[in-house]
Amino acid sequence: MIARGFGHSELVVASLVLACAATACTDDGLLGTAVPQPTEVAVRPADFLDEVSCSLNEGAMRSYVVTLTAYDDPEDTTGFTLGSSVPTPCSFIAGFREVVVVGQLYTAQVDGYDLPPEELKPFGGASSGARQMLLASTDEVVTPRWTTRCGNAASSAVQASQNRRVYARPCDPLDDAAPSPTAIALAPSHVLGDDPCSAAPSLDVVEELAGLPSVLGVPCDSPPVIFDAVDGEHYSFYVSALGVDDTLRGTQCFAMGAAGETVVPSCGAMSSQGSLRLSLASLTAADTDDLVCPPEHYFDVLFEGEALNAIPLSCSAQAHVTPLQPGTYLLSAKVYDGLGAPYGTGASCAAQVQPGKTSDAFCLP
Repeated sequence: MIARGFGHSELVVASLVLACAATACTDDGLLGTAVPQPTEVAVRPADFLDEVSCSLNEGAMRSYVVTLTAYDDPEDTTGFTLGSSVPTPCSFIAGFREVVVVGQLYTAQVDGYDLPPEELKPFGGASSGARQMLLASTDEVVTPRWTTRCGNAASSAVQASQNRRVYARPCDPLDDAAPSPTAIALAPSHVLGDDPCSAAPSLDVVEELAGLPSVLGVPCDSPPVIFDAVDGEHYSFYVSALGVDDTLRGTQCFAMGAAGETVVPSCGAMSSQGSLRLSLASLTAADTDDLVCPPEHYFDVLFEGEALNAIPLSCSAQAHVTPLQPGTYLLSAKVYDGLGAPYGTGASCAAQVQPGKTSDAFCLP
């Protein structure tokens, strides 16, 4: 793709390079052995994103535009603007080739957007080299949310080198013109499908890890439920719904807060059955410090005298038993040594199984 701009009254051409096109291209820009590397000045998102993520989440960066400035020598105090790239996905590298002169110095200005590149277009078209972006659908002017510079003057500029990709860096911290909240958004469609009301009239959302308030009776056609979140904190939601067929189903959703973003949790499929997990690895006998289930031993999980597991379970691993009908389970664990002979008295466990959820069993010797 080509972006065109004007500097010193001359038309210049800038190539936008989205990623290395050959395996010979290396990240540090050195010449490969198979295909000659073009002379290029580039900007890499990893050098300016810092704590701002590049993702599909609301509030995350989606695209950016690079404006390249050239300097004749380290004493040059004015420089001249060569032009700007087209909108580039924030997961790709943006670079300039045809306008780059070996030995010349370059800095870059970066404008970041929370819109994908296909929703933006440069003022004057893709070949204009314009920095100003417009909404592709309406021609409305769009202001970048984030801005930064990679190199502030000729003294901190990068020098173009023959047959090498060099990066304009270091980059200043991003300036966020419109900070957004840190949140989690869970919509009925995330668990009930594209037509949620055909599956259930409402649902209940219970956060079980970070102490967020529960939201019960969420209508199937409601907008996403928004939870305030903390950057880096983990969240676990249990979502249940009584279906139009009068069957109770549930699922678990997980998310981690990201600064300035509204994160959509990852949810499993709704199910009318559940599962349980239990571990005997650290359980000791009531009157001694001996392990109930030592390493290299095995155990069965019994319910009403029948083993729920198909094969013996290792004492050193966590047991996961599925699928199970919802309800209260009073279980016993029978332990065997490595030869299959009974060992010790085992353990008694209890668990409350819920649809679509993995429940932890509580065990006593």
